[in-house]
Amino acid sequence: MERTTSTARFGKAHEADYIRAQEARALARRREQELREQRREALARSIGAGDPALVDRLLEAGLEPEAFAAFELLPLVEMAWLDGRVEGAERLAVLEATTDLGVPLGSPAHAQLETWLRVQPAKPLYEAWRSWISRISACGLDERFLAHARNVAKAGGGFLGLARVSRRERKLIEQIRLGILVRAGIRLGIRVQESRS
Repeated sequence: MERTTSTARFGKAHEADYIRAQEARALARRREQELREQRREALARSIGAGDPALVDRLLEAGLEPEAFAAFELLPLVEMAWLDGRVEGAERLAVLEATTDLGVPLGSPAHAQLETWLRVQPAKPLYEAWRSWISRISACGLDERFLAHARNVAKAGGGFLGLARVSRRERKLIEQIRLGILVRAGIRLGIRVQESRS
């Protein structure tokens, strides 16, 4: 009888431990879900383009809300990666541009840009930027941004220092320019016709 009682007590203690562990896991899952929702809401506010699918794509790509300024400057990173690698001069041109455009050294956005200059962002992230820029009505991108994009393109050097801006770089600069014009047109209530290349 003594043995049965101790076995029962052991079973009940083991069951109580199991229940506590299950409750702790459920609580951790709820907290994780709450944090994910907070990140989603913060990123949605940063984006300013009420597009839940875009927010989800950016979260899946690992973009944190406090690093959103890096996403705004993504075309500079794309320009640096156009030939499949980032040269030192291109990296420097991107980082100088980002500082000039208001991204402080040591900020999460600056850290994200540094990461993207080491590890090329996936193509869907570039597509997400194009989708975002075509929908928003207010953004800090302007002719100064376009000038920085040209500087990053020139920093690549071209072949033997000739033809410093490649055809692909010129095409990307034009896409950025059109994005800026379309956005400006939306802000002014004007429909901008995109040129077809």
